[in-house]
Amino acid sequence: EMVRTTETGGVKLLYSGNPTDGKCTATGNDQFVFMSSFNSNRYSKMGVGYMSGTNEEPYTNETDSDIKKALEYWFEGKKSNGATYSSYINLVPYEEEYLEDAVWCNDRSMSSLSPDSSVGDDDIYHFDAYKRNFAANPKPNLDCPRGEIDKFTTSTDNGNGKSRYKVGLITVDELTMGGYRGSRNANTYLSTGSLSLWWSISPARLYIDSSSGEISTSMVTVSDTSFAVSVSDSLFINVRPMVSIKYGIKVTGKGTADNPYIVK
Repeated sequence: EMVRTTETGGVKLLYSGNPTDGKCTATGNDQFVFMSSFNSNRYSKMGVGYMSGTNEEPYTNETDSDIKKALEYWFEGKKSNGATYSSYINLVPYEEEYLEDAVWCNDRSMSSLSPDSSVGDDDIYHFDAYKRNFAANPKPNLDCPRGEIDKFTTSTDNGNGKSRYKVGLITVDELTMGGYRGSRNANTYLSTGSLSLWWSISPARLYIDSSSGEISTSMVTVSDTSFAVSVSDSLFINVRPMVSIKYGIKVTGKGTADNPYIVK
């Protein structure tokens, strides 16, 4: 499914299932390609990173997250990293000709200096991506506020060059622009027809136990009822990979489920 155009005229596509007899009619859980945790190291600020660093410098992009490894193995058509796969694909031979080096923004900015709320002993801080999209009047932002460090790309020309392949995940900002509205019903063109959760790349919350100082984190996830579900990074839930087709690539077809676009 087409999510949006990019600044260079490319088109970001969201995985929506394998075609059957030339038709894109997958529904429900068939629109997920596999299951994975986002990051098994959720008990620190590193948990929200597509890549992470150390406890002292959590955002230095030294170590791949579970989901980054899983996506890149999937891109190669491999089953690895403990993820459960329902289908296989190898995009490596087509990457250079057809895919652009789009930015996948893991926006880890947080402007809160004090807790936004508290539950029990937990002080809760919200990451900025969560706050701007869960507000009464959402204000999605397709820029990546912290710049290069959160812009995952394969080249350093337009990002941090830390991605192995041109594949990523949807942001909460793109979901808002696609019609999702917090905890309200989200029957949009990106919906799957399934109540199962799937990952975005956007951090949601940081929890700090006021008694012990223990830290945990969570990400924004998506379902057909909402994207207001903030889930532990270590849970295994569904994944819908994204790629971005280069500007100028020729296609056939009409862009419908029965007559989809086919890249020449």
